Amino acid sequence: MSAQTGALLLEAARSAFAEAMQVTLILCAVVSALTEVMVVVMLRRVRGRRPEMPSDRGRPRTRPNRRARMEIAAAPKNVL
Repeated sequence: MSAQTGALLLEAARSAFAEAMQVTLILCAVVSALTEVMVVVMLRRVRGRRPEMPSDRGRPRTRPNRRARMEIAAAPKNVL
């Protein structure tokens, strides 16, 4: 291969690589933007919902270890 042919081939390869890189970057930007829009829409829907809690049904909400604390408080102070 002559030097001139090699130089032309190298320039074509560089140009093709640069174009392929630009296409890839544009495609990644589009996919990222679409993903961002999809996440915002999905999170906007989730934010408005609230799971039903026992206190929502009219029952008073109690602390989980209330019975245990009452038993400890009622226990005799001097065990020995």
